[in-house]
Amino acid sequence: MLSQIPAATRLLLLSFAVVFALQQLWPDPMLARFGLWPDLGPILVARTSEGPVHASFHWWQFLSHGFLHGGIAHLLLNGVVLLGFGPALELRWGAARFALFFALCVIGGGLAQWLLTAAPAPGEGVSVTLGASGGVFGVVTVFALLYPRQRVLLLIPPVPMPAWLLVVLFAVASTVLGVTGWVPGIAHFAHLGGMVAGLLLWFALARHWRRPPPPPRWEIEP
Repeated sequence: MLSQIPAATRLLLLSFAVVFALQQLWPDPMLARFGLWPDLGPILVARTSEGPVHASFHWWQFLSHGFLHGGIAHLLLNGVVLLGFGPALELRWGAARFALFFALCVIGGGLAQWLLTAAPAPGEGVSVTLGASGGVFGVVTVFALLYPRQRVLLLIPPVPMPAWLLVVLFAVASTVLGVTGWVPGIAHFAHLGGMVAGLLLWFALARHWRRPPPPPRWEIEP
């Protein structure tokens, strides 16, 4: 079953699982080092028997935060959506281009969340951004551009709809929830940032991508 998943999608899913396992072993250091933190100087993450754990912003967190998750439900949701939509793009573009696209969407999502929530509101604590949602939302957005009438199933509630409508609903919901703050604890702007990054990459590069043809038979036969 796992061997039938395209290589880059499979590697991403495995990396999510491995990093999540490491989070269970060293939760505070993993969060402090690889979560995406606002640039506010040292931030106290936890007090442990070995001393306090502090976090600071580092540039690599724009990518690394996409491999951490806030719980098993968060991990499974991103994994299921990536598995549902990613292979179609990877088979069209090839593994390297798909992995690059996903990474840039993660960065775009993290950058949007970081810029738009750089300073906490009065009375609110500092929040960290983590999860692959920016990359996943970028993948879903471009899938809808390529296959707008493809019927897909919304997870909650389980309602089938065309891919273009799913993306429109995601965009509207993320915008409303991000601006109003009605559902805290979710990086709504990271979702939007991943979608925007996916759109920009599509129009700038990805619409011209095609998977290279296999080499001639005489090159691959012994």
